[in-house]
Amino acid sequence: MGSFLFIPAVFLFFVAVSGISFTEFIYPPFSASHYQFIDNAGTFLSSRNGTFRAAMFNPDAQSNFYLSIIHEVSNTVIWSANRNAAISSSGEMNLTVKGLSISDADGNPVWSTPALKSSVYALLLNEVGNLILLDQFNGSLWESFHYPTDTIVIGQELSVGSILASSSGATNFSTGDYKLALSSSDVILQWHGQTYWKLSMDTRAYKNSNYVAEYMAINRTGLQLLGLNGTMVVIQVLLTPSDFQIAQLDPSGKFIVKSFSGSQWNQEFVGPIDGCRIPFFCGRIGLCTGSASTNPTCSSCPSTFHVSSQDNGGCLPNSPYSPPLPCNSTNNGSQLNSSAVSYIKLGNALGFLLHGRRRRAKEKEIKLGSFDSRSSGDMDGFYIPGLPKRFDFEELEVATDNFKTLIGSGGFGAVYKGILRDKTVVAVKKITNVGVQGKKDFCAEIAVIGNVHHANLVKLKGFCAQGRRRLLVYEYMNRGSLDRTLFGSGPVIEWQERLDIALGTARGLAYLHGGCDQKIIHCDVKPENILLQDHFQAKLSDFGLSKLLSPEQSSLFTTMRGTRGYLAPEWLTNSAISEKTDVYSFGMVLLELVSGRKNTLRLQSHNLNDSSSGGGQSSSSSGSGPVYFPLFALEMHEQGRYLELVDLRLEGRVTSEEVEKFVRVALCCVQEEPALRPNMNTVVGMLEGGIPLSQPNFDSLNFLRFIGRRFTEASMIEEGTERNDRVLYQESNSFPTRTTIGSHTCFSYVSSQEVSGPR
Repeated sequence: MGSFLFIPAVFLFFVAVSGISFTEFIYPPFSASHYQFIDNAGTFLSSRNGTFRAAMFNPDAQSNFYLSIIHEVSNTVIWSANRNAAISSSGEMNLTVKGLSISDADGNPVWSTPALKSSVYALLLNEVGNLILLDQFNGSLWESFHYPTDTIVIGQELSVGSILASSSGATNFSTGDYKLALSSSDVILQWHGQTYWKLSMDTRAYKNSNYVAEYMAINRTGLQLLGLNGTMVVIQVLLTPSDFQIAQLDPSGKFIVKSFSGSQWNQEFVGPIDGCRIPFFCGRIGLCTGSASTNPTCSSCPSTFHVSSQDNGGCLPNSPYSPPLPCNSTNNGSQLNSSAVSYIKLGNALGFLLHGRRRRAKEKEIKLGSFDSRSSGDMDGFYIPGLPKRFDFEELEVATDNFKTLIGSGGFGAVYKGILRDKTVVAVKKITNVGVQGKKDFCAEIAVIGNVHHANLVKLKGFCAQGRRRLLVYEYMNRGSLDRTLFGSGPVIEWQERLDIALGTARGLAYLHGGCDQKIIHCDVKPENILLQDHFQAKLSDFGLSKLLSPEQSSLFTTMRGTRGYLAPEWLTNSAISEKTDVYSFGMVLLELVSGRKNTLRLQSHNLNDSSSGGGQSSSSSGSGPVYFPLFALEMHEQGRYLELVDLRLEGRVTSEEVEKFVRVALCCVQEEPALRPNMNTVVGMLEGGIPLSQPNFDSLNFLRFIGRRFTEASMIEEGTERNDRVLYQESNSFPTRTTIGSHTCFSYVSSQEVSGPR
């Protein structure tokens, strides 16, 4: 920190036993104890504006005393020096020319500032709560802001590499088990090194991954991760404007941002929202139940176990022949039989298994023991961190009324509506194409999916792995899939609703690509895999299922996967597959949201005005004939004629500027070169308006002209020759693959239907 210019009006004489509280500055030699300043509640120094005070403080009249900085009006501690070495009321803080130190009642040192480069002239408590040691030139020698505990305030910067450490409790300031770590790209919460939450996971967090973060700060209107000397926002959470905001790592493991107004605190932001995601949230033996929408509840051991009386706590089985149930690290999981697997502990991605009574640890890998498929209760009795709830097949038969109500189907199997015993409505997916790897790999894969939580991803509530039966139980999405709503004959989706759907889908993909511990590439983004709830909240489904394919299907996945019309060109050009593959597919979905029709639906340009088809008006330069909509969108973008692309069912309830945003973002997403496509965080920013719209590279969109030309040729031939319907349909939905001969680039076409893989 820079110099602090001050001229003391009066030279202050300090006597250690005077009990006088001073304003802004004190000078060495000086000492203070709670006993000496008991009339001022231990306060010996106040900031000039009276907002903060420094005190020998005992929280809630306990016997532990700490040198603390306190927000006066709310009586909230924002920093403490000797948090791991509390002293009695007669222990002292001493200010000398060498720095600050704290000693216990017997004079034994328990805390001190590090060695300083020059002698201390004064101690300053400034107006934002920073305690600063100054030299004779008013230069900073040491600042409390550089040594944060569990809280930062407005005016304070938490640098990359720094941490916040939770307190053990509300009245025990010693370091707890939870840490907030700041990386160059994210804010991370950890428990004993295990990451359980990231700021980028939160739907309220806007992320711009084009810059490297340098520090985190909080101001009147937001929490920000900043780079380029504070000029660029890497992550931002907008808050209700307030003159006093703090960001704190709570003793419970939650990262909370709150503001003080009037006489009370208002919680502005919390992460994670779901308390059950916090390891040890319910203590040593507690089991956590609940969700992001309900308050978590904690209970003790399962019915077949009892609380251990040993020092290490935990749950012991009622039967002396079963191995003990240890205290798990996440308080989540499913029940398992003692004859099978003892427990699983999650590490960064997936943790290690204790099989029976022998430990077999292997980093970042789950190995599940054998399951007895002949027993319907082969997984009862144990709670496994990492796996969602396990259902018996018979229970799901009853829930679905013997799989009576079919609500969807795809490459992985059929989906049925079900009602669980607690009246929860669910969607039950019967996996019909699982490979021969068996339950081990199936459970390992769903452990990954089950630990992926985001407001825009369909939640996996449980699973069944019984014999050769494989079923997944998802939350029920009452409005069904986007394709049925967008392309069906029901009420039209309004423009704001389309924006909400686009944003929700984009946020879900952004989380899969960078918000969870393992990067997940969806590989099959399409309207059928975007499910809707009330108020058109969009959630992605079928993510992370690629490893559950049968060998026949997975052989396709080794080279290409997806659905015709959404398949990125790199699948066919031997280019590397990355998250930019999903970006391409999202761009195609965005174009369909604009028009209300399938991009590959053959429509004559003269009947694009037919409102029953949801087509846009046509003035395409390609003249009359079949139109490939992505090419039509490119042509209208070149001419600035965006309203001609809009679903006519909207009847003018959308502006050209709103459509332009969708079209420009979509065209940026579908560029042939993956490196030119924006990442999904940038897509979210452009749709929200926080990032300026990019201009697509027209050279990287020329491939659309080849697809469009082939589309038109195949469609024209098909109109005259019905017997060629199937062949031409495949050809009309093909992608060009490039072959370079000399200086010429030739395009050949492979049917995307033939190579699309499971869906």
